[in-house]
Amino acid sequence: MVIHETFTHCGLPKAILSDRGSQFKASQLHEEAEYQYLLRQLGIELIYGKVEDQFRFIQRDFVLENLHHSVLDTLIVAWGQGMNWHNWQPRHHAHQGECPADHYVRSLRQPNSEDLELHLIHEEPRKVMRTRCISYYGHTYRVPDDYIGRRVWTVLKGENLRIEYGKEVIAQYPLKTDYLQVKTKDS
Repeated sequence: MVIHETFTHCGLPKAILSDRGSQFKASQLHEEAEYQYLLRQLGIELIYGKVEDQFRFIQRDFVLENLHHSVLDTLIVAWGQGMNWHNWQPRHHAHQGECPADHYVRSLRQPNSEDLELHLIHEEPRKVMRTRCISYYGHTYRVPDDYIGRRVWTVLKGENLRIEYGKEVIAQYPLKTDYLQVKTKDS
């Protein structure tokens, strides 16, 4: 979601700086991580380096100031507002008294929305259990009885989860995100 929104709004960058986290690089079992594949398909160079300052900023400033958010949607809005403020408000001596956004140049590589969505769809196989359900990242989703014991594909596009068998959609659900909400004594 964040990558799609950023690429749609700002265009495709020439390169992206990333740390060496396992989600960003190939493992011994796989020649290429999904992230590496996506960037290669979009013609974006992946540069590995230190990004600890960004993490420190997120932990020190953003997280502490936004602990009161209990729903992902409001946290995403707060992140956008925070990034907007940090890009437009502070004046830096390193930038001759200008803000960082004064030095931003919009990418000339504007992605086609359909192509970008095609790259950002996440697909994985799942086996249908005897309970007529599949498990998808800790949540269960029902499928028709006919598919018990069969392998189906989960297709995540945005916040919609489709379950397919042989390119036929057999079930469709909004992605369960209740685990992102803070539990209270009354819940």
